Amino acid sequence: MTLGPALSLAGLTVSYATATATATATATATGRAVAVEGVTLDVLRGEVLALVGESGSGKSTIALAALQLLPPSATISGRISVDGVDTAGLPRKALNRLRGARIGMIFQGSMSSLNPVLTIARQMTEGLVAHRGATREAARIKALAALADVGIADAERVMTQYPHQLSGGMQQRVMIAAVLALEPDVVIADEPTTALDVAMRDRVLDLFGAMKQRNRCAILLITHDLDVVTRAADRVAVIQAGRIVEYGEVRSIFSKPRHGYSRRLLAARLALDTATRSLQADPAGDRAAQEDHAPQLVLSDIGRRFSAWRRQIDALTEISLVLRRGETLGIVGESGAGKTTLARIVVGLDCPTAGRIFISGEEARYRLFLSRRRQFRQCQMIFQDPNSSLNPRLTVARQLGEPLFASGVRDWGEIRVRAVELFQQVGLDAADIDRYPHEFSGGQRQRIAIARALAANPQVIVADEPVSSLETVIQVQILDLLKDIGRRSHISYVFISHNLAAVTRISDTIAVMQQGRIVELAPARQLITHPSHPYTRALLDATQRRHERTATGLVADKTLGP
Repeated sequence: MTLGPALSLAGLTVSYATATATATATATATGRAVAVEGVTLDVLRGEVLALVGESGSGKSTIALAALQLLPPSATISGRISVDGVDTAGLPRKALNRLRGARIGMIFQGSMSSLNPVLTIARQMTEGLVAHRGATREAARIKALAALADVGIADAERVMTQYPHQLSGGMQQRVMIAAVLALEPDVVIADEPTTALDVAMRDRVLDLFGAMKQRNRCAILLITHDLDVVTRAADRVAVIQAGRIVEYGEVRSIFSKPRHGYSRRLLAARLALDTATRSLQADPAGDRAAQEDHAPQLVLSDIGRRFSAWRRQIDALTEISLVLRRGETLGIVGESGAGKTTLARIVVGLDCPTAGRIFISGEEARYRLFLSRRRQFRQCQMIFQDPNSSLNPRLTVARQLGEPLFASGVRDWGEIRVRAVELFQQVGLDAADIDRYPHEFSGGQRQRIAIARALAANPQVIVADEPVSSLETVIQVQILDLLKDIGRRSHISYVFISHNLAAVTRISDTIAVMQQGRIVELAPARQLITHPSHPYTRALLDATQRRHERTATGLVADKTLGP
């Protein structure tokens, strides 16, 4: 049973003062770009309303507008109310009391939203003290319980750490725990599960479900993942180019989608999930078996140990892998399994405490700066969080041009032409290349990070969750793009993800990681059809259940098509 609206948007329109309009915004005669136009939504108490749409469609703009967090360049019209109170007319102090206590937000970029100089304990407890009047000890107990709820086993140790000491998935869980601990009336969750593996994602969605039942709160769930929608949402609004194109019950809309954009979203979801059920006619695993290229990257018994909280933690233990020229090695595992630590070692951003690495047959020398710089120039990385990897002070054109300049190209005219080509190659409009990173959506920034990795013409690209923040349509396009570039240019990929469907679609060989160890390593076809380790079987079972829920529960209508 649902109650009245806790969050209400009526005719919400947001525009920005800019000379040019983006590909997803409408230019006005006054030189403004309209990011959101005429959006009307009611998020009821005791329900989850999912807002689904492509990258740059205005989802995050709506979330930030609801909390009055948009920059001064934004102009807002329409009405935004929380429990009937119009937030537009509230003074700053009243808004600060409202945020956190009445309405909480889980931001898309966990690393850029957590304070890097404060411990997790401080960030988990300060809201409880400020908004709920809890004592420090009571707030600490509540914070520990909230961390345990989101699956952080050693919460006491995590409370003493700083954000940079946690994996991307653990950072996201900390942010979710901090908001849910406050138990606000309205929760706005902007892509809350993109950094989480399937099991942890389901656990967090179960928490949302329990919270809406227990506290009768309203949850606005912003996502591009239709699996999240089908599992957690009661109603769904589909947004395209700043406008709501469909709105209603989840099953009703997704079983018989009326709008062409909705049908494309569902078709792409099936195209991605099908990869785990049957590899395509030209499977990557077969190709890897047919070709006998020399090893491009060899890892031999790699270990990484960290000192934390008066004890030693083994993040990686005896990791041995071989990556051949033109091959894609997929690495899949749960959050905190050591995937990102391994990625940083491969590109020279971290040093192993044990083992050896060979790049193009030459052993990597971590201690010699010039040798290290020369060797690891062949390895580029697509980072998990584009917000922290892109320079906010430089235009995108400059950031795409710098790797080209470093690789020896000195003609800036030639550099710009190549930068524009890369920009368009990842599905972005060349007219936007002189913008700054903050002027793009989270998914668009991830595409920029992919283009920058390709700019230096590397031999090896380490892609750490490169498509997790992208909508399904673009996920499929980017995966196919990376595969095509790898085949044409013989680039080798280390493709890291918790999404087994994405890993399967692009990989020749798949390594499954758990608690810092490789528990299974096999060609993609063999691992998918005949997994040997219980953890691998559990991952496949979870993916299979997700696929069946999407295929049978939502797309029964035969009119569904691209």
